[in-house]
Amino acid sequence: MLRLIRPWSASLTQNMKKFYFQIRSYPGLIFFLCIPWTTIIIIGSCLPGKDIPSLTSLPHIDKVVHLLFFFNFFLLWRIYYYKKTNYEYYILIISSLFGIASEYDQRYCVVGRSYDIKDIIADSLGALLGLFFSRWLMIDTPSNNKP
Repeated sequence: MLRLIRPWSASLTQNMKKFYFQIRSYPGLIFFLCIPWTTIIIIGSCLPGKDIPSLTSLPHIDKVVHLLFFFNFFLLWRIYYYKKTNYEYYILIISSLFGIASEYDQRYCVVGRSYDIKDIIADSLGALLGLFFSRWLMIDTPSNNKP
């Protein structure tokens, strides 16, 4: 069984890295993916509680949604700023602060929504996983090999 998985996972890894190298050469496209994704998060966090579909059939699915949204948020902005290696920490901090701000916005400004510390943890964890994933993508890249 392991013999079947190894070649498949190796080719998936190579294809993911190849896609990453190709897409980062189009910063305008990445920027125009970053802005709508950020807007989707803002709109989603500002919707009144009655307008949010119920996801109660699976336990903690809302935390998974938070994690995935902020994973993608971090990853898109990190790819956009891939040449600036020190920006990854700024993006991580901004992602976490953005999650905290959206929870406080829900607590004080949005009708039918409440503050949940677990959502902040899921947002920050998603951004942190995005950081680790982006570092994994950038291993052995031509731009990281300094002359």
